[in-house]
Amino acid sequence: MNYSHIKYAVLVGILGVVAGLGGCKKFVQLPPSPTQVQAAVIYSDSADATAAIIGIYANMTGVSRTAQYFENGGITLFTGMSGDELNYTGTSSEYLPFFQDALTSQTGLNAEYLYENVYSGQGLIYPANAVIEGVSSSTLTATLKNQLIGEAEVLRAFAYFNLVNLYGPVPLVTTTNYQVNATLPRTSVDSVYKQVVADLLDAQTRLPVAYPSTGRVRVNELTATALLARVYLYQGDWKDAYTQSNSLINSGTYALEPSLNNVFLDGSNEAIWQLPPVTTSLGVPEADVFIPSKATIIPQYTIDSFLLNSFEPNDNRKTSWLDSNIVSGTVYYYPYKYKVTGVPSGSTPPEDYMVFRLAEQYLIRAEAQAEGQGSEGGNGIAGAIADLNVIRTRAGIPSYAGATDQTSMLAAILHERRIELFCEWGHRWYDLKRTNMINTVMGTDGECAAKGGNWNPDWVLYPIPLDELHANPFLTQNPGY
Repeated sequence: MNYSHIKYAVLVGILGVVAGLGGCKKFVQLPPSPTQVQAAVIYSDSADATAAIIGIYANMTGVSRTAQYFENGGITLFTGMSGDELNYTGTSSEYLPFFQDALTSQTGLNAEYLYENVYSGQGLIYPANAVIEGVSSSTLTATLKNQLIGEAEVLRAFAYFNLVNLYGPVPLVTTTNYQVNATLPRTSVDSVYKQVVADLLDAQTRLPVAYPSTGRVRVNELTATALLARVYLYQGDWKDAYTQSNSLINSGTYALEPSLNNVFLDGSNEAIWQLPPVTTSLGVPEADVFIPSKATIIPQYTIDSFLLNSFEPNDNRKTSWLDSNIVSGTVYYYPYKYKVTGVPSGSTPPEDYMVFRLAEQYLIRAEAQAEGQGSEGGNGIAGAIADLNVIRTRAGIPSYAGATDQTSMLAAILHERRIELFCEWGHRWYDLKRTNMINTVMGTDGECAAKGGNWNPDWVLYPIPLDELHANPFLTQNPGY
């Protein structure tokens, strides 16, 4: 039986269920729909309860949605333009502010595609809260309850991890009570992270290592571990970052794909969490956005020279994960991690949308060890070099031979993250901020000026959308907007 066809059928079929959970408008401004079934009824049947959680995955790559939404390409696209990964060659007044680092609270895409969507009934947070509430009070078996609640906790944690890295403090919504949610103030980043960690630790106790369905679409215990390792890294908790990443790597569940061209395929051994494209005729949304329609035109999103010049000689990631068009004698590179923009009717897209993969975990463990994790089970600088070389060897470049002091090692790991994880889920933008390098790169080093702007340190955070501020008098704006 062809698993991929099952995935698409299940996800497409469940969109009708999702539509009943909320509309496109901001959930905080909407009372419960009169057509909604009471939670006790929805979650009393195992099939309906499972359908509700699957619906959240369907939200992430939903039908008739472009690749600019939070969950299916928007984070990659917008942070890539804001940072030093992507140049925007178009003229849209909606996209230029991201590229020129000139966002305002009225930039529509910032509101609709990033902030508002993730909170809505067609996003992640509202449906995850609904599942947690409904399943907790249901009569489902303990095993199924744990499975569904654990999945919802990972999905909610994933949403909030990205929100705080894009916007800083945000409203922490953990219920479906719209009367309460409509007037929530912003919650500190530390408090949001505390909730994220709590969700992930609880999810680890609820979820099995085995995936709950064929493939790696629905999250398992190790998906929670992968995100937890990342969160601890961002918090500077090197010990726990090491513990979580080391546990995942040593689980034996995953393995790096020897060929770079296989990394993003359906069924990749490297995949910890990957989602099939629901719109099967288009494939993964990022491919449709980044790959130009003709070989004779300038790509709409080209690789920034700062990134292009960072590849070492003979790095296979440059030849495998970039492609180019030559127009009027000029070479324009564009992201090519996903290579399929469409498939014939009746065929299955060969690629899935990668959310978490093993390579990141090696780099997390490397950084934690370089930050001093030796006596706690890591191998310090030697361990960091070993993990770094796992990634470099797969890329076809020589083992690390640079200086081995801590500062040099951390710089080498950050460089490797830049090349390995480019144009994936905002890694570069987030890394620049968490390492306090963003003002240097965007300002002193001239990246922002090269794009026609003048860097303002306040721009490390995106603005809270204006209509959200109007709807909720308890919200405040980020500085500089």
